[in-house]
Amino acid sequence: MPKLSGPSFLKNARHRAPQSVKRVIFVSSLADSNMRREVADAGGAALLSKPLTMAQLQQAIAALSAHAQQFVEDGAVAAGDRRLVRARPTVC
Repeated sequence: MPKLSGPSFLKNARHRAPQSVKRVIFVSSLADSNMRREVADAGGAALLSKPLTMAQLQQAIAALSAHAQQFVEDGAVAAGDRRLVRARPTVC
């Protein structure tokens, strides 16, 4: 993104509306150790390196969804928040 990096955008979005940003998978051609650190510091769930296949993206989404479901099963997510965990991921 020309004026704002993905991790900066996520930090800003989390600051403005923390409940609206739950799980984010980043896709970037800059998947070096510095970018991985920035994504982790921003709270990103994963960083995938371009080019990638649809199978790689689907695998990352499935892993993230399985991780979120485990929170529900372990009782770490309140009953009112379960709809957020079970929501289908949106791919932009």
